Amino acid sequence: MSQNSFQEQFGEEYGEKSVKKKTSVRAFLPIFGLFLVVAFAAIAFVLSEPLTTLLRDSIDGIPAEDEVQYVVAGMTFLVLLLFSGMIYAMFAPKPQLRVTEAELKKERTLSIAEKKARQRRRIQMNKQAAEDLRKSSK
Repeated sequence: MSQNSFQEQFGEEYGEKSVKKKTSVRAFLPIFGLFLVVAFAAIAFVLSEPLTTLLRDSIDGIPAEDEVQYVVAGMTFLVLLLFSGMIYAMFAPKPQLRVTEAELKKERTLSIAEKKARQRRRIQMNKQAAEDLRKSSK
């Protein structure tokens, strides 16, 4: 008996669902992320000069050194990266819920019923023990 036929026959009995092979874009997300980081670095590099000029024109006291342009490029890169992370977090594929609210409610009611049944059995056993004690003391 092969592994696949075993899973088909007994998988449902043990709560396993058949696994369907499907191609997913999730495997390529790290590669897409790397391309995105390189693209953001290029965008930040290109925008750093106009943004630095705009910053120097609008705010007095900004030094005319090249390091300011590097800082502006770094901040632009960081803002682009944070913005893309926020967009990804909003639309990222979410894992399927393994437990539903209905199952939790059903489990809760079963546990309450079991607790009441245990309490009834304990009371019944105490009554039986008291009756046996009365009979033995006569």
